[in-house]
Amino acid sequence: MAAPSRTDISDDVLIALRRLIRAIDLHSRYLSKHFGLTGPQLIILRDWYDPVKCLRGRSPSRSA
Repeated sequence: MAAPSRTDISDDVLIALRRLIRAIDLHSRYLSKHFGLTGPQLIILRDWYDPVKCLRGRSPSRSA
């Protein structure tokens, strides 16, 4: 069996990236439709309401 060529590997990487981008796009549309949020907004909210930070009494404005 011959080793895969660089072109084959490049094609596989491009296909995988397209699948990943498509999954991110679908999830972004779901978030927007069901919750009115964008992906970056969700990340900020998750970081802002971190139960560990709440237990330590740290507010988002004082976190480093």
